[in-house]
Amino acid sequence: MRTRFFNFIGVMILASSFISAQLFISEAAEGSSNNKYLEFYNSSSETIDLSGYGYPSVSNAPSVDGEYEYWQSFDDGATVAPGDVYVVCHGSSDDFILAECDEFHTYLSNGDDGYCLVSGSESDYTILDCVGDFYGDPGSGWDVCGVSSATKDHTIVRKSSVLTGNAGDWNASAGSNTDDCEWIVLDQNNWTNLGSHTIDTPQQNMISLGQATDTSIEVLFSSDTPIAGFQFNLGGTEITSVSGGAADNAGFTFSTNNDLLLAFSLTGDTIPAGDGILVNLGINSLAAEACLIGVVVSDINSQQLDFETGSCVDLPGYACADDDNDGVCNDDEIAGCTDNTACNYNDQATDNDGTCTYVADGECDCAGNVLDDCGDCGGDGSACAELNPGNLFYSEWAEGSSNNKYLEIYNPGTEAISLDDYAMGTVGNAPSIAGEYEYWNTFTSGAIVAPGDVYVVCHPSSDDAILAECDQEFTYLSNGDDGNCLVFGTESNYTILDCIGDWEADPGSGWDVAGVSAATKDHTIVRNLNISEGTDYNWALSAGTTTDDSQWAVYDQNTWSNLGFVGCTDLDADSICDDIDDCVGVIDECGVCNGDGIADGACDCSGNTLDCND
Repeated sequence: MRTRFFNFIGVMILASSFISAQLFISEAAEGSSNNKYLEFYNSSSETIDLSGYGYPSVSNAPSVDGEYEYWQSFDDGATVAPGDVYVVCHGSSDDFILAECDEFHTYLSNGDDGYCLVSGSESDYTILDCVGDFYGDPGSGWDVCGVSSATKDHTIVRKSSVLTGNAGDWNASAGSNTDDCEWIVLDQNNWTNLGSHTIDTPQQNMISLGQATDTSIEVLFSSDTPIAGFQFNLGGTEITSVSGGAADNAGFTFSTNNDLLLAFSLTGDTIPAGDGILVNLGINSLAAEACLIGVVVSDINSQQLDFETGSCVDLPGYACADDDNDGVCNDDEIAGCTDNTACNYNDQATDNDGTCTYVADGECDCAGNVLDDCGDCGGDGSACAELNPGNLFYSEWAEGSSNNKYLEIYNPGTEAISLDDYAMGTVGNAPSIAGEYEYWNTFTSGAIVAPGDVYVVCHPSSDDAILAECDQEFTYLSNGDDGNCLVFGTESNYTILDCIGDWEADPGSGWDVAGVSAATKDHTIVRNLNISEGTDYNWALSAGTTTDDSQWAVYDQNTWSNLGFVGCTDLDADSICDDIDDCVGVIDECGVCNGDGIADGACDCSGNTLDCND
């Protein structure tokens, strides 16, 4: 017989990769307004720490095919219990979604942004699962199960027959019909499956604890596959001996260290498939209960088997001293302040040690702050201060191909203006509350706009021509339908100076400007030279309805010839740049640009003359 040794290290490596493969995307929703979320399911028998995972994404068409653009890590300390889900949602979602949400992420997909679940780091990772991909703009969204653009305006739920992620093979996962796809496509705003997920699994193999006495405990097993080796820690105990059971009958070798047991065969023998007592352990009881921890089971090829772990059991042999009869053993008591109204409250403390401290007279919080003139604790009085902004307004806006997006702010005055007290208040498509911003975006600290100069905010992956004029990079510039207002003040007390779009509702693809449909998308718009200040929140006045009443000139997409300055060639001084002026000069009385008008002796533009009888 060929000897087979239990590959302990190999099984530990396999344990990690096996658990990773059992984390996958179970649901994705692109609902109305901001009702968007991703749901991640843990199909393993172990709690998964999400610190080693991320959910990177691309926006529409990626800068480099096959590579993510934005790396999103899970919140610090995030975990997923076995058989449970972890939900990432928009912070302005419906209350039904928020009730199940574990983490907020503002920039969830509008249907055409690929998201993948990965394990590893930003520079070294493995793709576990994807909704969409990193290979190009799909249009409105990706088809799923034969439903056109199903990742937009739908909820998609993973079929219960799917047990692992698609490892980045989105085409196979999406399928082409209801039979060959991995998803169920539901109508928009159908969230009935949110917060839980079920999968079709065969009867689970299990290792559990049986009868316990003062000095011993049974370890039980049920397996449909021969077992070549196993290991676990028996928390709450010290293992003093190992005997009997199926493992002893198979001639396994045992190695123990405190609460750790490692068991394997040096001769290649295995424990036959079946159930019963795996092993009997002699123990010293160190806690009130014993728990199986870190169970790893291997087959004859050193491949890890999928095993469930049974629940903890009480240890009758354990008793502790509890002098204050509070149900906490003396050795486990934690001294500290137990008053939850105190500044130094310790939620872990079990014994109040008399050290509690409280808010001092005249102060408003534990940090020693006092009320400002506005009644805000620790405030600087700015919330109710009178606002006196300088004259700044938007002079140009571009929504170009790919990531060629920017906006330009102009200072028409004679003094430099610091942007420290200014911000861009924005909304994403339809705002949660009409007329209120959703995102407060500040400018780079210390940023200044010189008199007669401009300040350009651009996408970091813009064309080099744009980047050469860019003063501040900002990833989340509009696709044409996200209102952006230049404001002065604080998040709670501000004045609106100028807007492109508004905060009222989703305009569709974009807002009309100067009679051009959806001109804020796939166009560049440039402020007319005769404009000297913004229109506050009156976007309708700014946009106008024709070229005559609009404050903007609309150019084709990817026209950036006016970027970086305000001004142009205007030979006839009519405040219309010559490159878009219908007439550079004067239109005569006959409607001809730079014409001579009615000829001498004629009575009209056709050259007619007066007859003798007139």
